[in-house]
Amino acid sequence: MDAETKLGSDLPGDAARVQSILDVSARVFVARGYSGTALTDIAHGAGVNVEEVRERVGDKAEILNRIIDAAVHGGFLSGNCEWGRTVIDGDTLECRIHAYVSGSCDMMRRAACLMRVAAAAERAEPDLAEAAQSRRLFIHERIAFIWHRMDLDQLLHPDVVLDRVIATASTLGQPEVYVAMTRSVGWTTRVYGHWLERTWLHLATTPNASSWFHE
Repeated sequence: MDAETKLGSDLPGDAARVQSILDVSARVFVARGYSGTALTDIAHGAGVNVEEVRERVGDKAEILNRIIDAAVHGGFLSGNCEWGRTVIDGDTLECRIHAYVSGSCDMMRRAACLMRVAAAAERAEPDLAEAAQSRRLFIHERIAFIWHRMDLDQLLHPDVVLDRVIATASTLGQPEVYVAMTRSVGWTTRVYGHWLERTWLHLATTPNASSWFHE
């Protein structure tokens, strides 16, 4: 997640106060990491006291999970976003996959820094580990829905083994893969997106393309 990216704006009253705390929290977590962040740092940056932070948004783990969930659940195939509608109702296989990759990469770019912060702290914070697993399942379910919809609309090669393709596509679409490719391999988000789009197209148009993953 870009530390300068706002999670919301123009919100009235209490909602705006909460959003301000979350925005500050995101920047502090990215700058200092999970163990290096204290509620006092967040409170100071937001111009409130620690008690108000706890009351409005919770403890450190709750705050971090809330910020990441807002990026993932709010941005991943939301029916209110144009790319989400195109993924489900696009006229061609190519436009659906392109829309998914474009929207997914934008979400990954915004959330990746905070996901790295959470991953580094999962051993010490079971709540972070549990939330991360829930997000993996959520993403898997959304990706499975995309592929079942493309199959229903007869956009896939007739000999594609759907369950195998979904297992492969879901794995490749998880945040951990994005983080690995951009951090360890050095790919940019654009390069990752190009790779993911080509891979999904290959899986969708090539019989048994994913079989070597499962033998």
